[in-house]
Amino acid sequence: MTLIFGNTVTVFTNFAVGSIDGAELRSKINHYTLYFIYLFIARTGLTYISMLLFSVVATNITACLRKRYLSAVLHQSITFHETSLSSGEFSLALSTHSNSVRTALAEKFGMSLKCISTIVAAFVVALHSQWKLALVTSTVIPAAVVAISFTGAMDEKKETSLNNVKAAAATLAEELFSSIRTVRSLGAEGKLFAQYKGLLDQASAIAWSRLPIVGTQVGSYMFALYGAYALAFWYGMHLYARHETKSSGAVITALFSIMIGINAFSELATHLGTFMKLRSSGEELIKIINLERNVASRSFPGGGKGASSVAEEKCLDLFRRDILLENVSFHYPTRPKVQTLKDFSLTLQAGKTTALVGPSGCGKSTIVGLVLGWYRASAGEVRFGDCVMEDIPIETIRKNIGLVQQEPCLFTGTVFENVAYGLSGTSFEEVSESEKREMVIKACTTANAHEFVMRLPQGYDTAIGNRGTSLSGGQKQRLAISRAIIKNPPILILDEATSALDAQSEAVVQHALDNAQHNRTTISIAHRLTTIKSADQIVVMRNGSIIELGTHNSLLDTDEGIYRRLWEAQLIPALISHHSPDSDEDISTKLQVLEKPITERFVDTPGSDNEACNHPSIKLTTLLSTIFRAQRRYWWAYLLLLVGSIIGGALFPLQAYLYAKLVTTFQLTGAALVSRSNFWALMWFIVALVVAVGYFIVGGVGTGLGESIAQYYRFQYFVSLAWKPLSYFDSESNAPSAILNRLATDPENINSFAGSNLAVLVTILVSLISTITLALAVGWKLALVVIFGGLPFIFSAGVFHERMENGFEEKSAKAFEGSVGFASECVGILKTVSALNMEPLVEKRFAALLSEHCTNVARYQIVAMIWFALSESIELLCMALAFWYGGRLMSFHEYNTTQFFTVFVAIIFGSQSMGQFFAHSSDMFKGLSSARTILSQSAAPHNHTAKLPLPQLDALSSNTPLIEFRNVCFSYPTRPTIPILRNLNLKIYAGQFVALVGSSGCGKSTVLQLLERFYEVESGDILIGGVSVKNLEDSDVRKLYSLVSQEPTLYSGNVQYNTSLGVSGSLDREKLDQVLKQAQLSEFISSLPEGINTEVGARGTALSGGQKQRVAIARALAQDSAILLLDEATSALDSNSEREIQKAIINGQNGGSSEVAVKRTVIAVAHRLSTIQHSDCIFVFDQGQLVETGTHHELTEKKGVYWCLCKAQTGWIE
Repeated sequence: MTLIFGNTVTVFTNFAVGSIDGAELRSKINHYTLYFIYLFIARTGLTYISMLLFSVVATNITACLRKRYLSAVLHQSITFHETSLSSGEFSLALSTHSNSVRTALAEKFGMSLKCISTIVAAFVVALHSQWKLALVTSTVIPAAVVAISFTGAMDEKKETSLNNVKAAAATLAEELFSSIRTVRSLGAEGKLFAQYKGLLDQASAIAWSRLPIVGTQVGSYMFALYGAYALAFWYGMHLYARHETKSSGAVITALFSIMIGINAFSELATHLGTFMKLRSSGEELIKIINLERNVASRSFPGGGKGASSVAEEKCLDLFRRDILLENVSFHYPTRPKVQTLKDFSLTLQAGKTTALVGPSGCGKSTIVGLVLGWYRASAGEVRFGDCVMEDIPIETIRKNIGLVQQEPCLFTGTVFENVAYGLSGTSFEEVSESEKREMVIKACTTANAHEFVMRLPQGYDTAIGNRGTSLSGGQKQRLAISRAIIKNPPILILDEATSALDAQSEAVVQHALDNAQHNRTTISIAHRLTTIKSADQIVVMRNGSIIELGTHNSLLDTDEGIYRRLWEAQLIPALISHHSPDSDEDISTKLQVLEKPITERFVDTPGSDNEACNHPSIKLTTLLSTIFRAQRRYWWAYLLLLVGSIIGGALFPLQAYLYAKLVTTFQLTGAALVSRSNFWALMWFIVALVVAVGYFIVGGVGTGLGESIAQYYRFQYFVSLAWKPLSYFDSESNAPSAILNRLATDPENINSFAGSNLAVLVTILVSLISTITLALAVGWKLALVVIFGGLPFIFSAGVFHERMENGFEEKSAKAFEGSVGFASECVGILKTVSALNMEPLVEKRFAALLSEHCTNVARYQIVAMIWFALSESIELLCMALAFWYGGRLMSFHEYNTTQFFTVFVAIIFGSQSMGQFFAHSSDMFKGLSSARTILSQSAAPHNHTAKLPLPQLDALSSNTPLIEFRNVCFSYPTRPTIPILRNLNLKIYAGQFVALVGSSGCGKSTVLQLLERFYEVESGDILIGGVSVKNLEDSDVRKLYSLVSQEPTLYSGNVQYNTSLGVSGSLDREKLDQVLKQAQLSEFISSLPEGINTEVGARGTALSGGQKQRVAIARALAQDSAILLLDEATSALDSNSEREIQKAIINGQNGGSSEVAVKRTVIAVAHRLSTIQHSDCIFVFDQGQLVETGTHHELTEKKGVYWCLCKAQTGWIE
């Protein structure tokens, strides 16, 4: 194009001096116009092909990175996950970092490569036309590279710090949304919000500290480029004055080439931020991917050359032999100074059942972790038969072990899929689906799960929600048991496998497990001693050592033995005197009413809440005004950005004017030529200084402002989502992983729009308006023809492309949300994934999701890139029109040379500005879409209708119930056709200790959820002190309760932080020591080097199940509320700890809060009936109704359902 332009300058000069006439000028103009059309066709085709390939390749590269990242993470040791990789970092890597890579490698890389090729081509043409001028001007390139390299190294450190802070914030968000019910019950929103905001404030501070670095980087870069204009103009004119060039056309060609090359450099600068993010994001991904080479492929962590030396056939026989732990010592990586096992030796006899009992934290679950290869002993060794564990492929070990964990982990999906996951890595994995279904049904029948599964809407094809939230605790545990036994493993590990089951289900499942244990090596960890009394060997542990060893009978014969005391603590003495010769058949008949529990929760219906996708549209003007009003404290930053943008935008018409003057200067000679060239070169240098200042502002201030606005809206988004009703989180589309992906992506899109890119867009708009204005002012006739004959086509093509791009981006976001959510879920429960040998399956499914997305991208881009190529190339047709019509106007002497070149160059810059606008507008549209999503979320926790204050509970008469359910009917909002509670009536009086018992899924936990105001009743009413809860503030009602859930949740932080999380303000040391003592934690805490400052790890992974439960109990006691809600609160505790905590709770019933000075009321949901035999009242539930009410003595006298439950649990029946 520059060659064409240079030749036409010679033609115009000849016409100006009279060498050619108007007819010849028009003939040559027609000839050269055709070249513009040819260039348009070539550029359209090449742009289409290149951008299509870049987009498809970038998507595939990003998918490959995601797959390799997930693979690397899955194959790291458990120790690595507990110490080096948080859930937030993982989620951030697969969402934000991967999206940054894709964006940079797709359109940004393609556009940047186009700029580079333009620069190269321009300088080649310049070298051909005037090599001296080209060489002198090219010195700006190393200067610009040095400026970028120096500041880039400094900025990289800041970017790394920023990513670390964002990862910490993502981890906190993941913990909150994955345990939203616990957060609500604790009233801990304020503390967690403040902690999250503190992290985001750190991110904003780091971003503002980048201002001088980024500003210097962009400002110096632009100064070097526009300084080159001054140098090129000055030196070129001097070459012409000294007659060192052939003609003015050669100089013009070289100068115009340099102008296009420098403009390309300028456009390249706008992509610098994207490539800086690419570098930091890519490093975060590659850092983990490269770790894969440090782990022997799926072999024992740290295994040597013999890791796979044992043939598989020999391995299969090994698992039918004894398992030996010989002189094993072990400490957890997170607590290296605390010895968990000390010179521990034990033989787990082949084909026999070995039961491990003892207080929480004594090392029982640690043995499971060592046998499964999650950890490696610091001393001693684990052997299968005569083979050391390190010599056996780890997948072979896990393939031959079935595991049921204390806290069963299920996956989002159907019942069938979850149970079938137990076949992963076995020879049954590739059998037909019909065969798998038969095996699944058989396993579920054995685990007493078949009946409740068949009552689900789609049976085995029913989706169970995020991590099984649609099921009760007992139902989840039965599916976990089914999953463990489906592959018929030679080794079975039961870690509190029946702790969440009711007595009848436990008896049935235990009978099935007893059958399953036949000729199978079984390791059983249990606190309910009735479940292990038939074990061939019972090992009693304390502090990592064996205290007692024997059978059930031999240990009972030991006077003052630990096991004997544990057994006696679980007896229900009243049953012994009431024992009658009733047959097992009679008891079973009375229990039939409990064998068909209603399904408490299951998958959402299509009408479930999904506000993330269906948000109201907000007008653009309203949206922008809302954003700017919210950020008015940064008015000074916006003002500076506006000034910088105006400077950058005004540069283009100024360039057009200066270039027109450049062309007319060639008509001078001698001293006048030198004088005017020096003057205009000086003008170019002044322009370079002003541009440097403008772009320093745009780069530096834009970076800080964009990040600050992003963090502001990230916090607003976080708070809005956290205050959503609990039914919102019941939807699979609103699973924690999906919410985290939105929380990571949407604010980053706002960052891309609201910071430097906004300034660039304003610069482009100012440029477009100012160049059009200049063109109209100088030559309105030519300007109007080009404006209405060319620019509308450029604009239309760009708009059409952007609309297609936005629609596809929304679909892509949903697709990636699903794949990232699946991966995050699997990594979050990696122990379960590894125990099931699911790593290949997870990788395969993740790859399938990504492959589907890549295919959709390719199909879409085939059409979309047509419009993109047109929007990028139509400017050449616009130039052809301007050149042709402007030449005709000159030929008829309507325009002079200055007018023509001013309008022509202005039109060139205007059309380029519009092209740049659409190159950057994708960021704008993404940002606006994300802003709409965030602003459409209501941050209000509830409506603001007037509510009544809490009644004075200490003033209640003895006849007024503290809590009353009146004809309460309830169904979960996502499945309104399934009744959970049916006309429930019950009264609980102040100071009572009441218990709710019944089969799994009968509605017990639903009662607690209604008390916590997680849901509204369908009909009937719940009263507190005679006042309907509908008339009370939810936050006030929750202050009455302290809740300990069946599956306790802890948060990243130390013991003190977790214990005081439900307390407003801080917990004084005296109160802290008191609740730790009541929760039986004092001895354990004192044994830790850091004491109460010991970190519990993400979700409490550094603690055992029992220790986690005791911290949760301490947290509830610290709240000092009037009502204590215990949902299987001691299921993971040994009998002694359970008894002491029960005693502390009962003795502490006179505590109460200072605000509500009333005797503490306790409402306990329990399956371990020995824990509630002293209750003031026991409510027996079945199918959402009360079937029996009374004290333990009264109910056993009736010999009804409760009596049969006690019989089943204490072992009177089999």
